[in-house]
Amino acid sequence: MKFSFHRFILLLKLQFAVNRRFYLLGSAAVAGLLFIYMFFRAANGDFGFEFAAQEESYDFTLLFSCITFGTLVFRQFGSRHGRIQALMLPVSALERLAVAFLLVFILFPLAITFIYMLCNALVNQVDIHVLGHPNELYFFNGEVEIQAVTILFLLLPVVFLCAIWFRKLTFVKTLVMLCVPILVFSFFNSMLGKMMISSTQPANHEGTRFIYWAATPLRYLTITNGTEGQQGGFRTYNLVLPPDQQWIFTLFLCLIPVVFIYLAYLKLREQEL
Repeated sequence: MKFSFHRFILLLKLQFAVNRRFYLLGSAAVAGLLFIYMFFRAANGDFGFEFAAQEESYDFTLLFSCITFGTLVFRQFGSRHGRIQALMLPVSALERLAVAFLLVFILFPLAITFIYMLCNALVNQVDIHVLGHPNELYFFNGEVEIQAVTILFLLLPVVFLCAIWFRKLTFVKTLVMLCVPILVFSFFNSMLGKMMISSTQPANHEGTRFIYWAATPLRYLTITNGTEGQQGGFRTYNLVLPPDQQWIFTLFLCLIPVVFIYLAYLKLREQEL
């Protein structure tokens, strides 16, 4: 069956009609939790709900909420009855994939961003005029959001595949699938940092220790060294790959979403057999 834009639109409308209650309750739950957290930070913080806290909260909310809702995009396949009903629809696997892609990669992040910005604006006004904390309102900052979106678009393809692969405890299994490669890359970065500077570490230099922080996989390494017990004696170095080598690892990271989305497509095709 070839891709049909008309069937795609009909399937998208059906998705919203069937899950309207779920999306509304989910949005209300996210807004409620955000209000509670923001008001708590504004009322109990020494300087209220500061700009940096607003920024960090947005990044965490975007990542966690999109992952949570993303694991439920194929929830109709979780039960036998729902799976039979879904497979009876005259749509192709590519059309199902396109609708899920639109929801997970575009509509969910936009909806979460809108909810967060609305809640944050209201709390910021209360923080300024009622609590007396003249904090600047956060509304995107540039570089931090680019990093958050990059991480999101690297994680969501994995969520995409897990949503169709696992039928029970999808959210828990997805978190495990996300944590394992993160831990592996962190260990790999730490070991690579130790190997790179082991020959340059001063011999018999008591009290000096090196700390290896895992950074973006295959991009750069953060290494901190200093003398124990000496306040302010630590220095941090970022080891960046040369530009002529960076494109190889950038290409590798760009292939991750493509591979996982294609595997999700194959899994959807398998459901039709």
